[in-house]
Amino acid sequence: MAANSNKNSQDSIYFKNYIKSNKKNKIDFKEISLVLCSICFVGIISFSIFRIITNTSNKDSSINTANNIVNDSDGIYNEATSSMLTEAIQSTEAATVIYEWSEQEAVTEPANNDINNIETSDNDIVISAELTDFYSSVKNVTASSQLNEETIGNITHNYSPSKVIDNDLSTCWCEGKDDYGIDEELTIELDNTYAIDEITLWNGLCTSEDLYRKNSRVHHILLTFSDGNSFECECKDGWDNSKNVIFLPEKVDTSFITIKIIDIYEGEKYKDTCISEISVS
Repeated sequence: MAANSNKNSQDSIYFKNYIKSNKKNKIDFKEISLVLCSICFVGIISFSIFRIITNTSNKDSSINTANNIVNDSDGIYNEATSSMLTEAIQSTEAATVIYEWSEQEAVTEPANNDINNIETSDNDIVISAELTDFYSSVKNVTASSQLNEETIGNITHNYSPSKVIDNDLSTCWCEGKDDYGIDEELTIELDNTYAIDEITLWNGLCTSEDLYRKNSRVHHILLTFSDGNSFECECKDGWDNSKNVIFLPEKVDTSFITIKIIDIYEGEKYKDTCISEISVS
């Protein structure tokens, strides 16, 4: 019993010391919490003061930046507008070329000899308004050779170079060589220097499909201009392709146009190579 009493006494002392120790620890935690709160408060105050100083120093810089943006806005707008306008013009020019090519259907046999009254398919362009201006601007037409006149029945046929600008598809210029007329030339002299980028050529003798097939037609031609430019072009063959619209690679300023025969499509009966009509725009 004495031993148990001593043990109980020791346990009681230990328990009291344990409680005191825990109370002391609780007091330490409170102190630590107060210190941490003080540090956080000081940090918040310091950060607020730093932001106020920074905003004040950047105020003038922000105002200057805003002024620069306002001052540059007109230049940016003008540059963007100019770029958009340039792209629109280029798109319009490209669309025009595509449309012109889509309209290149050959003329059918004319109901009469007037080129302005040619019956065409739905997609054909008969003659542009500039054609009359071109005719009035022609000063002279010459050729290195021409087929001699011939009379068939009561009709005399003339194959002079001027027939390519007479507004009549039933007539033609025909070279006068014994062979197919390779290297023969036709020159159209103008009354002034003009900027041109398109030539329309009615290939062969377009009086009728039968005469078209019997006579020879140009295949490749060399176009030469007074500004020194020259371009080799290929013409299509076939009665339905007698009208050839030739778009030059670049616009030329010229006072004459020379057409040289490089090679031909052979006629079924005659070697004579013919060109019925030419217009320029």
